[in-house]
Amino acid sequence: MIGVIVPVYKTERYVAECIESILSQTYTRFRLILVDDGSPDGAGAICDEYAKRDSRITVVHQENAGVTRARARGVEEASDCEYITFVDSDDTLPPTAFSTLRNAMGKHCDISIGGMLSFHKSNDLKEHHCPTNKKAQREIITSCEFRNRAIEGSNANLWAKLIRRDLIDAHTFDVPREIIVGEDTIANTRIAFKNCKNVAISTACVYYYRQHPDSCMHTFKNSLHDEERLVKYIWDSVPDCEKEKYYDSYIKTRIMSFEYNFGYATETPEWFGSDFHKELLADIKKYRYRKLPLERMLLVARGKTLRKLLIKLKSIKNSISRQLGQ
Repeated sequence: MIGVIVPVYKTERYVAECIESILSQTYTRFRLILVDDGSPDGAGAICDEYAKRDSRITVVHQENAGVTRARARGVEEASDCEYITFVDSDDTLPPTAFSTLRNAMGKHCDISIGGMLSFHKSNDLKEHHCPTNKKAQREIITSCEFRNRAIEGSNANLWAKLIRRDLIDAHTFDVPREIIVGEDTIANTRIAFKNCKNVAISTACVYYYRQHPDSCMHTFKNSLHDEERLVKYIWDSVPDCEKEKYYDSYIKTRIMSFEYNFGYATETPEWFGSDFHKELLADIKKYRYRKLPLERMLLVARGKTLRKLLIKLKSIKNSISRQLGQ
């Protein structure tokens, strides 16, 4: 049985649509656990109404503790479930999401991952992670490759995944509430190092991700302190005995963190010259890291003209990569 964990907070406008999409699944062996995280609007009451109609639904009401604790509470409630999947209460699923994830997992994997489409309105789905015009494909990667991807932030979201419940423990969600962006990456890394089997990845769409201006991703303002803390928690999630093996991925995630959050500033970012910045440059040299040459150049480029040129070259590189991937 699949335990479907949905944290609910300030999504009165969207939660009914989310619940309906879950109840419409072609794979019906699931429990839906709605965790009302002290939502101040009518979202909790909507959850209660659905629970009266369908015995598969359990509603947990708790004082506001943040999405990470809400997910942890949902997993605790799903003690009778063999697998866990997470859904955000402002998102929806295609009807075949659970069956796709379960079939992709097969008999020899404990984790399966599907594709995602983003949208702004219910009738405005657009290509994002999974191509709708191509036949779905299934890829099997090793646990080692999945760990590298987890550290680097690839497939970092907890949703669009099916995970054997045994891989989730109390440590998985032991993250400070102050970390509100990147908490999925931390949990995903911890799950990856509990997993010892291959991981199945399907290009079939299993998740519709709603973009709206009130979401955390659109309202969060990042800072150097936030990035330092996030990267530290990701790296601390790697067991000490494994750190040497995955140091390349650790350097890569720090470079990508810099590029995403600070690298596109045309002026020299405030991050430039910080201890974190200096340590990253030292590690690139010490471990002879040779990947991501354009991104590495952004780390040392002070002049506005050079930074703009590097950003333009990166844009051209990404455009070519997308065209080659089509």
